Amino acid sequence: MMSAFEMNRNLDFVEEVIRSVPEYVESFRRVFGNEMTRERMAMAISSFERTLVSVNSPLDRFLRGDTKALSAEARKGYDIFTGKGKCANCHGGANLADDKFYALNVPENIEQEKDPRVAATRRFVAKVSNYEDYRNLTEDPGRYLVTKDKKDWKAFRTPT
Repeated sequence: MMSAFEMNRNLDFVEEVIRSVPEYVESFRRVFGNEMTRERMAMAISSFERTLVSVNSPLDRFLRGDTKALSAEARKGYDIFTGKGKCANCHGGANLADDKFYALNVPENIEQEKDPRVAATRRFVAKVSNYEDYRNLTEDPGRYLVTKDKKDWKAFRTPT
């Protein structure tokens, strides 16, 4: 929640916002009892996020055999995705992800680099991951911060 890459929010502020909405306060009381904690707020957000599941998208219907579920343009895209684009090699399965990490060495997003919050977030994550030279990072080390294995430099999980 605090990451500039995600919601870029101060947790103290988020906590006060949640506490200021009577419907949230009442819902927390019903579900958790009287005590509103950050941990319980995280549990509530996680529970909500788990409800965000698409089970009947046009692609879902197409994959179940409905040949008319995708428009002609979408079908062209699907053919590239599964064919010459080789996207499906990694983006397969129910979530269109293989849950593996790859070091594709994609360049940093120049527009994001202009945002000082991005650099601060990168340094902060590297610092708490015990990366010694965190103040001089100019790129996201990716999975390396977890494994400390050079092969994982700029490796990221396949996104859905």
